[in-house]
Amino acid sequence: MCFAGMRGNLEPYGSHQIHRKYQEHLQIWFQNRNQQPSKPNADDELSEKLSQFTTNSLREKRLAGSPITINELVMVRRRFTK
Repeated sequence: MCFAGMRGNLEPYGSHQIHRKYQEHLQIWFQNRNQQPSKPNADDELSEKLSQFTTNSLREKRLAGSPITINELVMVRRRFTK
């Protein structure tokens, strides 16, 4: 079982121990659900990386004579498809 990032084993199915364990996981989840994550979220890091790649920045780079990489094109595309 994976519940809110916590992993546990629900064997044997339907036993009183499992119901108790599941209720404990639920209580922990209820206590922690409104807390901010302690480490930065991967989506935040991705958004920060994406913000430096814009169509204007790529246009300026190309007009300056620098080649545009496939990664830069992908990053600009991801920014618009998110």
